[in-house]
Amino acid sequence: MIGIDDANLDPDVAGQAFVEKMRAKAKAEPESIRTTPHEGIPVFVATYLDKSGREPFYMHFVWASLNGTTYHLVGMGLEKHQATLRKSVLSLRLLTDAERKSIVGKRIRVATAMSGETLEQFCTRTRNAWAPAYTALVNGVDPKQPLVAGQLLKITVEESAWVGR
Repeated sequence: MIGIDDANLDPDVAGQAFVEKMRAKAKAEPESIRTTPHEGIPVFVATYLDKSGREPFYMHFVWASLNGTTYHLVGMGLEKHQATLRKSVLSLRLLTDAERKSIVGKRIRVATAMSGETLEQFCTRTRNAWAPAYTALVNGVDPKQPLVAGQLLKITVEESAWVGR
């Protein structure tokens, strides 16, 4: 689970308040507390171990401050998955430039058909991510009929999700 806390909330303050609440309401003590930065990000990690069931169960509660936002992450699982769970919960970090540039999304756009163009030709020319048959369906056109000059059709184009950001 991931959520966002008050942006002005310091991870240590949020984490300590949670630990105190767990002590008061559930009489539970953390197995460990970690307050050192992770990947240069201020974090507070409280780990609890529940041994009341058939198998020990770990719960990691993390508060991390990143770019002016305080995130609250929770990871829970059996003891045998504890290392993977902890690694997953602590995976929050800033993206590298290469990672940021690799993020793409499909955006709906409108493109203009040329006279006599087939739907396949149109899709190739406009770099439409939809198959011609789906493009015909979305636009309510007969996929076997040539397109009319100036005809506007919806398409999807794969673009960087970080354009202008």
